[in-house]
Amino acid sequence: MTYSIFDNGNLVVSFAMPEEAESALARIAAEESRPMDTLMLVAFDDDGYAVAGCAPGESLFSPA
Repeated sequence: MTYSIFDNGNLVVSFAMPEEAESALARIAAEESRPMDTLMLVAFDDDGYAVAGCAPGESLFSPA
């Protein structure tokens, strides 16, 4: 699995572990004061397909 962060549809960074991706997403949102609706975390399987439950438009991350 690959966990990728997108900003306005542009790939920012990808991770192998979901915890790393969620932590990076929180840092990006906090450090750059970005609105959360421009950021998206999407999980992809080994074939490059978005995983059900992790598709674009679905909320994967809720800031604490």
